[in-house]
Amino acid sequence: MWARIARFEGDPADVDARVARLRSMLESDGVPPELADAKILLLVDRASGGALGVTLFESEEAMRRGDKVMMPGKVSQALAPQSSSTRCRSIRSGDAVTC
Repeated sequence: MWARIARFEGDPADVDARVARLRSMLESDGVPPELADAKILLLVDRASGGALGVTLFESEEAMRRGDKVMMPGKVSQALAPQSSSTRCRSIRSGDAVTC
């Protein structure tokens, strides 16, 4: 299993709106085919407005395909729309090990 982790910073006042946009996109079948088998987890800090988006993939190849659509795509826009103060500050990926 492989994981892609994106760190977001933003206004604490729009945490709920960001979560709602992401849920709406995921529930409306707006997920790109490259992310169809991925698992998405969002960890939010309501006090600071920060969030960690963790996306799990079955393989490194699946992660690379997903990565290509995430930055310019719907998932990124759901969490950090261009009109908001929220920004993606870093992205890391690697082999996810279950302990």
